Amino acid sequence: MMRRIALLLATATVAHADDEPLKLECAVLLEGVRGRIDHMALAADGNRLVVAALGNDTVEIVDLKERKVVHRIMDIGAPTAAAFVGGHLEVAAARDGKLHLFDETSYERRHSVDVGAGADPLRVDAEWKCTWVGVGEGSLVAVEKGAKRFEIPLAGHPEGFQLETKGPRIFVNVPDRAMVVVADRERRKVAVTWQVEEAKDNYPMALDEKAGRILVGCRTPPRLLALDMKDGTVKASLGIPGDVDDLYLDPKTRLLYASCGEGFVDVVDADRFGRVARVATGKGARTCLLDPKGGRLFLAVPMLEGKPAEIRVYRTAPAPPRD
Repeated sequence: MMRRIALLLATATVAHADDEPLKLECAVLLEGVRGRIDHMALAADGNRLVVAALGNDTVEIVDLKERKVVHRIMDIGAPTAAAFVGGHLEVAAARDGKLHLFDETSYERRHSVDVGAGADPLRVDAEWKCTWVGVGEGSLVAVEKGAKRFEIPLAGHPEGFQLETKGPRIFVNVPDRAMVVVADRERRKVAVTWQVEEAKDNYPMALDEKAGRILVGCRTPPRLLALDMKDGTVKASLGIPGDVDDLYLDPKTRLLYASCGEGFVDVVDADRFGRVARVATGKGARTCLLDPKGGRLFLAVPMLEGKPAEIRVYRTAPAPPRD
C-alpha cells in the first residue's frame, strides 16, 4: 500500500527502504581518475563496463564481477563515448576527432577513423550495420567496417540522438539551436526540424516508441519533455534537477531514469509521466547507463573534495503497479 501511495503521489523523496526504486549494490573505485566522466558501454556478457573518463584522457575497463578496474587505455584525447561492435571496442574522442577501434579483449589499438572534431556521442545501428557519431559544428557521420561511409549535415552540434527501430528516422537534439532535428537514414538528409520552446539546452534523449514519444532532457529550465514522434508537439512536461546528461527508459518496467549533475537521479513513471522517486547521488554525477536485462543502473561519480571517482551499481525496481 505504501508503495502504491508513493507512486500515485509521485513524491520527491525516495520510497521506503523495502521499496527503493534504486538500491545501491556496490561502488567500484576509479583510482586516479580526475575530471569529468562521460558516457559508458556494457559488453554483451554483462561483466565488463567501459567508462569514458573524458577529463582524465583515459578509458577505464571495469570487471563487474571482481568489482575493480582491470585495464586502462591511456592517452585518448577526451574520450566521450564507447560501444562494443563486431569484435572491437569503439571509442569516440572529442579532441582529435577520431573514432578509435580497439580489440575488444586485448584492448590493443587496431584502427582509427577521422570523423570530425568534437566527436560525441555515438550509437550502434544494427539494422544499417554501422556506427553513427555526432561531430563538430553539426553532422552525423556513419562509420562502417572501419571507414567513413557518409555524412548527414545538421544545423548545429548534435548531442543526444536516437535511432528508431521501426523506421529510417534519427531524432537528434541540437541544443545550441534549441531544436530537435529528424534525419532520414535512407535519404541521408534532414527531413524536418522542430523548435523546442518550453525549455532550452536539450541534451539527453530517449525514445518511447511504444507511446510514440521522444523524451528530451532540458537544462534551462531543468525539465523533462515528452514530444510527439509525428510532429514534435509537447505532450507532457515535468520538472527535474539541474544539469541532466543521460536518460534511459526501461521498456519492461516503463520507468525512466534521468541522471542529473546537480546530484540526483529522478525515476519517472513514463506512462503517468510522474516522478516515482528522487535519489540523492553526488555533485557532478551526471552520466549513467541502464542495463535493463540485468536490472542494473551504473552511475559515474567524479572525484569530489578528495573522494576518489567511482562507478555506483544500483539494482533497479520492478514494474510499478498499474490501475
